[in-house]
Amino acid sequence: MSTKEKAEALRKAYKAKGWNSRMITVRVRSVTYSMAIDVTIRSAAVNYAEAKAMLLELESRRWCEASGEELLGGNTYVGIEYAKEVLEPVCAKYKELIAPLEPGEWKEIDGVEVSREKDEPNTYHLVAMHADGMSGTNLYGRGCWGAAGAAEGLALFKLKGQTA
Repeated sequence: MSTKEKAEALRKAYKAKGWNSRMITVRVRSVTYSMAIDVTIRSAAVNYAEAKAMLLELESRRWCEASGEELLGGNTYVGIEYAKEVLEPVCAKYKELIAPLEPGEWKEIDGVEVSREKDEPNTYHLVAMHADGMSGTNLYGRGCWGAAGAAEGLALFKLKGQTA
């Protein structure tokens, strides 16, 4: 099955879920002797995990049996992202809540602990709290740069429906 045929099958599968082309788009492009299928979510009503699971089924990569390196050509890469029109309103909402934080201060926002570094005031940390309320998972290792970066990280975490 060609990459274009895979993309068409994916479009039909998304349509069967009730997601039309205004809600989610599928694009095929050429990438250095390989092909890529790019999916853009244009509506918050689309379930990210379901859309990604369906997309990942189409990914194929070839590897060298001797060296273990990925072979150039004949691969099908996949990617999924949110459109700006979906992400920006959610980011703006969270930025309003995050921006007032003073250095060294923290605040819980929608189950995620957001803290601003005292020594590096432009660094923010996002920790998703576990159900026990005693521990959490650091979402972005070394932190996010600026209130806008922290807001985007929190928005993506929430839009994707992730939990700690």
